[in-house]
Order: sequence, then C-alpha cells, then structure tokens
Amino acid sequence: MILTEFGPETASETGCEGGPTDLFASLAREGLQAAVPNVSALMGMVTTDVHRIPFLVSTHGGGPCYLASFTRTYIDGAAQLLARSDRLSLKALAPGLFLAGPLLRALAMDDLVIVNANLFPTCAADDWADLDVTAMIEAMTRRYPAHAIWVRGLTDRLHGRLLERLATEGFVVTPSRPVEIFDPAPPWQATRQLRTDFNRLGRLRGLRPFVGGPFLDADFEAMERLCRLATVDPHGPLMPQYTAVFFEACAAWPACRTVGLREPSGALRAFANLIVGRDMIACGTIGYDAGDEQAKGVYPALNALAMRQAAELCLPFNIGYGAARFKRARGAEAAMEMGAFYISHLPRCRRVPWRAVLGAMELAAGPITRRL
Repeated sequence: MILTEFGPETASETGCEGGPTDLFASLAREGLQAAVPNVSALMGMVTTDVHRIPFLVSTHGGGPCYLASFTRTYIDGAAQLLARSDRLSLKALAPGLFLAGPLLRALAMDDLVIVNANLFPTCAADDWADLDVTAMIEAMTRRYPAHAIWVRGLTDRLHGRLLERLATEGFVVTPSRPVEIFDPAPPWQATRQLRTDFNRLGRLRGLRPFVGGPFLDADFEAMERLCRLATVDPHGPLMPQYTAVFFEACAAWPACRTVGLREPSGALRAFANLIVGRDMIACGTIGYDAGDEQAKGVYPALNALAMRQAAELCLPFNIGYGAARFKRARGAEAAMEMGAFYISHLPRCRRVPWRAVLGAMELAAGPITRRL
C-alpha cells in the first residue's frame, strides 16, 4: 500500500494510472487553486494492487468551501439552511451555529484527511471488500498524526457491510445527508415519468442531447459559467467554484462522462458530469441557466440523460441531494449518506469535541431518517 501526494514535481512520477489518478495528476500540474479557487488541500492517492482511492489533506482549514472542510459542511451549511427556514423555532438556532463554526475551526476540526474525496460533492465508492483498512489507517495516522480521518461518499443502501466494517475498525459512523439512489438492476422498469422524459429528449425545441466529447475551450468556459449559475449563485459561496481548468481536466479523465444539451450552433447550454466507478455512478457537477426561458425542461432532460447512462450500464446511481420528489417519481429511492470518522489517534482534548459534535449530528439526523 502506497500513499502518494500530488504536486507539480510528482504528478508525472506516480507510476500508477487508473481511478482518479489521471484527474489529480492533471490538476497538480495546473495547481488546485486554478481549478477550484475556494478549496485549500493537498491531493493524494491510496494505491494497492487493486484500488486507487483518492484523498484530500486539508490545508488552511480546507478553504471557505465544504469540499475539504468539516465545519463548512455541517456547521456553516446547516446555519445557512436554518436561517432560510420558515419555522421560527429552526431559524432561532441559526445564530448559535454561525458562532459555532469559528469555535470549532479554532479546535482544529478542519484538520482532516478526507478519504474517497475526488473534488466532487457526491463521490462514487467502489467495493473495498479486499482492502486492508487497518493498514490504510496505520499509514494515514503515521503520515498525518494530527489529522482526523473522514471517509466520505458511503450510503446505507449501497455500502452497509463496509460501514459495519469501518465501525469495527474504530470509526465513528454517523449520518451525513439524505440522498437519492436510482438502481436499474433487473427487473427494473422505467416509471411513466421517466419514460416521458426519455421520449422528450429527441423533441427539445432548439436543443440536442449529447453524450461525451470532443470539447472545445469555449465548452469549458461555458461549463464554468453554467455551473456557477446552477450552484454557486443560488446556494452561496460554500459551493465549490469550479473553473474551466477543472472541467478541462475532467474531460480528460476516463471515469468522467459528460452528458448535456447543445444549441444547433454547437454552443453548450447545459451539462452534467457523471463519475462512473466499477460498482456505481455518482453525479459530479451540473450546470444550466435556471433563468433561461427553457430551463423548466432542461433539468428533466439532464436527469433523463444521466439515468439513461445508469440504465445502460446497469449500475446504481447516487443522484445526490435535493429534488427528492422529482427523483422518486422517476424511480429513485431514499438513502442516507454516511460519514465515517477515525479519531482514536488524536489527543483527548480533540477527541472530546469531535465526539460531542458527531453525537449531535446523530441526534439531528434521527427525524430526517424517519422521514425517508
């Protein structure tokens, strides 16, 4: 088992290909800040004879984005959601959470090694049945003794055995967020709504669907703009601010499959990046102009294109968070994304706040889990 950090001087010397190696090596040559300016992290890879498991090591608190930061994800993000709530009882909790973020950052809760992190909000996680988890923990705690270890992207529906195994290895496993899983395993049949979406793909006014490249520089620039319109502008600066550099690297990564819509001129109007793993698919990024006059039909079209890929590959698809009613009408089912945290190697003064916060997350997730 080898732990490799990617930098400009090592990106071309890793000696291993496959998995996210291609993506990380490309981004290392350009510099991560050029690709995702609001993320601060080192990119790394756990390499075995079988696996290529990506990880991020947070630097400077992971930056002001949730991809490499625990507090930005679960404290600042929760505070923003509560502040927008219509219920006064929930809205009243927001100021306390806004104050808790800086406090927990001062307690070094953003000193993290984030395993299975490939710079996307929703990560594909393949079967680790033959992975020596103990050896991975030992290697990481030896290399990063002051960092908590956080395994991301696992769901109760797809990774139950792995979650149980991590718990026996000393990880604290806690719910993270509700997601939707579309599983086209036989005897799957498309719902009426999904069949309607499939049929409409060929009849979109002024737009034509596509799967894969080739792509031009103008496409990557359009992806940057459309992704910002669909994610950062409506949801705030905690969202990753992907640039054209990032999307160009994704286009060269075999595991990343781009679907979308173009105008007759070829101009890109909407896209979604899918991360295709050995055992599952995850939705990486999405981009479209919600203010466009045709936006109402664009999201169903992107979703249909993505679900069609999953059906053709017969792989379960983690579509991520949000639009639950829409996704379930098209055959997706509720699941809970889980986080697994290894903190046993940390000094007691740091384990205590970690256990308190993770325990609070477990309690808060209870009502959500019961509603799934």
